[in-house]
Amino acid sequence: MRTTCATLCTLMLIGFTASTTSAQDFYYCGDSIYTVTVSNSKITVQFHSPLPSFDMGTFLASNGCLNDSVPPVELEQDCVSFSLAGGCSYATAAAAITSDPDVRRVFPVYVFQSGNADFAVTDLVSVQFNESLPLSACENILSSFGLHRIDSSQFRHNYWWCALDDTISDSPLPYGNWLHVLPDVEWASATMYAQAEFQSELSDPYFQFQYYLKNVGQSGGAVDADIDADLAWDVTKGGVQVAILDDGWSAHPDLPSPRVLGVWNVGDWNPDDGPPMGNPDASPDSTANHGMACAGIISAAHNGIGVAGICPECDIVGIRISRSTDNRINRISRALANAIYLAYALGADVLSNSWSYGDTDPITDVSEAIKYVTSPCQPFGGWHGGVAVIFSAGNYADKAIGPDLVAFPANMKETISAGAIDKNNIRWAYSCYGDNLDVVTPTGQDAIAGIPSGDVWTDDQTGDLGWNPLITGAGDASGDVDYTSNMGGTSASCAMVAGITALLLSRRPDLLDGCAPYETLRDVLTGSAVDLGDPGKDPLYGAGRANAYRALLAVIRGDVNNDGVLDALDLNQLIDMLFFGGSATLDPRTADIDCSGFNDALDLNDLIDCLFFDGPAPRICFEY
Repeated sequence: MRTTCATLCTLMLIGFTASTTSAQDFYYCGDSIYTVTVSNSKITVQFHSPLPSFDMGTFLASNGCLNDSVPPVELEQDCVSFSLAGGCSYATAAAAITSDPDVRRVFPVYVFQSGNADFAVTDLVSVQFNESLPLSACENILSSFGLHRIDSSQFRHNYWWCALDDTISDSPLPYGNWLHVLPDVEWASATMYAQAEFQSELSDPYFQFQYYLKNVGQSGGAVDADIDADLAWDVTKGGVQVAILDDGWSAHPDLPSPRVLGVWNVGDWNPDDGPPMGNPDASPDSTANHGMACAGIISAAHNGIGVAGICPECDIVGIRISRSTDNRINRISRALANAIYLAYALGADVLSNSWSYGDTDPITDVSEAIKYVTSPCQPFGGWHGGVAVIFSAGNYADKAIGPDLVAFPANMKETISAGAIDKNNIRWAYSCYGDNLDVVTPTGQDAIAGIPSGDVWTDDQTGDLGWNPLITGAGDASGDVDYTSNMGGTSASCAMVAGITALLLSRRPDLLDGCAPYETLRDVLTGSAVDLGDPGKDPLYGAGRANAYRALLAVIRGDVNNDGVLDALDLNQLIDMLFFGGSATLDPRTADIDCSGFNDALDLNDLIDCLFFDGPAPRICFEY
């Protein structure tokens, strides 16, 4: 009864606000408010009929405020975003266009507060009601705002997508804001349509060229400017699931089918298609090259052919988020949110996201999905514990100015952000920086004038597909068209950090325990990184170059015989080390249980206490 009263009182207050406020140029994401401005270069038009039931050319020709030289962008089957002609503001264009008999209503396009990117809205609002709220109560709240449900997520209870009633001609932005502050609503937002971008710009024989795994100075690189993957493989080669949200996957000899658990296509999904899982075909388009490249970096098999993956025994869950029409990422925010929920529902331990929005401001649906899957202590629980979510820091630092350019979603506290350095430990100018940058990895140059110029060797679609049609003879790896030697950008960095994280969780799955496992993972990845730039964590390099071997050493202290189990056999080997000239199986630092930097009787005391007297487990230790 108390909740109902609070809801009604809030509704009355919001009703008053709605009648006295003509616009709200902001939106909520969590407890924060993000201001926006109405763009005077774009407008969104909702038509009475789904496309293409009328002549778009005739419509453009009859509306002089629309720039017919810029291709329109379809957001939904009845909503299209147009560029405005010079001299036409949004207000001018809206007044002219609404008189067209084909037009149902128009909506503004909003510019983020930093001005780097924009997002469109249609007539839709995304709402996450409290999961215990009955269906009828949810519908009553919507009805009071002039909204009605059109669909809901199959991955999270009471996550609804709602449309404005025909009687409403306003922007959905304030409706999301009004719903957001209700006590029965966890969060709400106008559904946002923003363009995310992939961040690469465009004993195995090719291992010798994979300097990011083991740098011995090949191609002029600095010796040991790498992630020490070859040393990490002495500890583990993986065993967890990694979901790669990208532009599709196809059969490849370096990605054996038993380890590719399945693929789903969310990129082509829209509400008229039914549930996102209804389209299982996530095969890439003929020129798609990004997802295969990331998959190869993460999990290419150690099978005597091609390249070597960082986590060669990890399973891959492939989720395509790009559209077949143009191979760009689906701009519908709830589609990407569902991709994240889907990866979580499929049981992935790590989500690798080599993409970002070209701005630091959040997209609410995507932000809330990330918060949910990374924080297992939800009021109503989840399908399993938390997951590790890795994102590219962004490739636009050389085109923008600001104190913190790490792109959304990489700038969220719940994600791990990956920036880029070259093979000599020097930060690439394109790599986004700031206080939200966690680690960097060695990768290739960003694309120059649209031409791939990276030098990371990895998998490609087989045959004359993927990288190869883009630049004949340049996309392949020295003539082997099943591979590429042109991958680069923070996309490659993200895949590398995802591979390192997968190795960590393969040996220590308990790192995902607790209410905020991302904090522990961030501590391990940053605490074990090799410091670069200014001493300590700095905005340009984060904590430094991620290092797979040091990260594993940090979490396996006490496992002196390196068998994955802490038991009396480790005690026997430690005694042999300390008193009879023996050695640790892998590294003497595994016997440094008290993190003192030495192997001595204090380590023996700690291990005995742990094994026989309910003492604490060995600490995560960054003493190297």
